[in-house]
Amino acid sequence: MRGRPKTPTKLKELNGNRDKRWLIENEMSFALNTEIPTAPDHVRFEAVEIFETVCRELKSIGMLVAVDTEMIAAYSEAMATYKNASRKLVEQGDVIPGLHGNVINPFFAIRERSLKQAKEIGLLFGITPSARAKISNTPAQTESKLDKFKKSKTA
Repeated sequence: MRGRPKTPTKLKELNGNRDKRWLIENEMSFALNTEIPTAPDHVRFEAVEIFETVCRELKSIGMLVAVDTEMIAAYSEAMATYKNASRKLVEQGDVIPGLHGNVINPFFAIRERSLKQAKEIGLLFGITPSARAKISNTPAQTESKLDKFKKSKTA
């Protein structure tokens, strides 16, 4: 898809977007999960804790949907890979001995690649700090009686 990705209506509402003509009234939506799902079977043990944390946070703001489970699992896997690679770098160091002298530790590239993947997926859910900064924490203002009256006259 070319251009800037579309912002979901739910995020626009959380931002307090009062320009109703830009909101999609009948946006495709899915039923919200009422309980936190279990991690899929293919998710590593290290990623399960991350998966549960993300699901718990998305549920608390009313954005946890069953169809997002696999993307949350992919985010969790990427973050678990990042953590494991970071641990290995602490143990072995950024530079290790190679055949022709010192070389950059391969875990450095693994860590960077997994962080990039996690960041890209995290943007979709508002997990990264920059994505969160775009979402207002104040509740959207309710429509006044005058606004409702004006709307009914124009419709």
